[in-house]
Amino acid sequence: MPTGKNGRGKRSRRHHHSRPKPNKPQAPKSTCNLPHDVIVNILSRLPVKTLLRFRSVSKPWRSLIRSPKFITTHLQTTVQNPSAAATSLILHSLHHKSEDHLLFLVSITPFRQELTKLDHPFPGVFLEMEVVGSINGLVCLCRPRWGDGITIWNPATKQSKGVKLSGYAPNPVFNDRVSIGFCYDPVGDDYKVISILNFKPETKVPARVEVYSCGAESWKKLDVKPPFTFLQTKCIAILKGVPYWVVGIDDEFGSRKAFVWFDVQKGVFHMLPAPMFGGMGVFEGCLVEWRDNLAVIVYPKTGPLYVPLDVWVMEDDGDGIGYWVKKFTVGPVLGIVGIVGFSRKGEIVGKDAEGKVVLYDWGTGGVEYLCIDDAQQHFGVCNYNESLVSIKGFSSVSKQMDPDRQELINSCYGGLSSVWTMLSVYLSCVPRVCDNVIDLLCGCSFGLTMKVVHSADGGVSIVWRTEEGDIDSICEVDL
Repeated sequence: MPTGKNGRGKRSRRHHHSRPKPNKPQAPKSTCNLPHDVIVNILSRLPVKTLLRFRSVSKPWRSLIRSPKFITTHLQTTVQNPSAAATSLILHSLHHKSEDHLLFLVSITPFRQELTKLDHPFPGVFLEMEVVGSINGLVCLCRPRWGDGITIWNPATKQSKGVKLSGYAPNPVFNDRVSIGFCYDPVGDDYKVISILNFKPETKVPARVEVYSCGAESWKKLDVKPPFTFLQTKCIAILKGVPYWVVGIDDEFGSRKAFVWFDVQKGVFHMLPAPMFGGMGVFEGCLVEWRDNLAVIVYPKTGPLYVPLDVWVMEDDGDGIGYWVKKFTVGPVLGIVGIVGFSRKGEIVGKDAEGKVVLYDWGTGGVEYLCIDDAQQHFGVCNYNESLVSIKGFSSVSKQMDPDRQELINSCYGGLSSVWTMLSVYLSCVPRVCDNVIDLLCGCSFGLTMKVVHSADGGVSIVWRTEEGDIDSICEVDL
């Protein structure tokens, strides 16, 4: 056996030929490689709900959809899309049993009608709520009469933010009301809340005006002294981010009403030219947004709309001074006994004799009912465009408990309290026997669970818990 240098025998090399491994199935390769601009163009045309889901597709898509540039592009596409043959409104109503404030998103196309109940973030401790208006998908809410509880909310992304109060608190002795407005500053790309504190007429003190910047998250007092009184607790219309109010003027020419708007750049109020239509003692002039124009709808203050409605539109003569022009007359509008509001396309949202909400298209004369079963009273509507717009400090809105379910639980609490009172003597005497009784009463058909707790000193307490989504309420009674 031949040996090597180290004296060890040489080992013959064996060549092992590996067997060919079976091919593993490979993931199909995408043959679609679209340019970035094309992807942005496609995504910008999709609804917000779809885009929120598409954030989970990949990290690049998530970054794209969250970017300020894409949010602006999507907003511009949504506003300019002529397929806005759909009417989008937010309807403010009151629940027929619990008297909770309800907000519905009303979407109406020539082919179908959609009504979606929204989970709004307004604090439930307030018995009153008002929808100030909507700009670029953001909705402003507040509580009349003192303008607190201000909340900025995006219904599409389900995010909101509560606005902190300014350091100046109204005094019911000297102050009459607070009027809230909502506006957009295109130069600073900032959304702002206007708070106007009216003093009582006998004080002869001009209103105090403060502006809250959502970007700076702070209030600023304006050095203005409006020579008029704001007659309502909120602005009556918002057109292209500019709020409008109805004010009362009392001077050497007498007492009268007028329309004013807030210049967000200069921080001052401007008065609109006085409309030249008469009969304002009998008729009401409602300032509305109509096909991207400012318009006044003149209708009777009370009673059914059995007389024609006049539509006046603000036009510009080129030198910056507007004037009112009567465009046409509508009606009479049969079947509507009250006005709830107007859509930006001109439809009248009204109520019939039974209190049902109807949508009247004055172009075709057609009347369409909005199927709202839980509402007993309707306060108003505002025009709405969904968007991805967000502001600093936004947080998620929790899901609300259904008002009917809440009413059932509330009634159950009252009924159970009387049951515990009647059984208290028996439970204190025979505490160990009552566990089965509680299990029998529980039922759990509406998310209510109960248990008996025995303390070391021989005491007995009953604990019942209600669970509804993120809501977890616990009550305890010592017997």
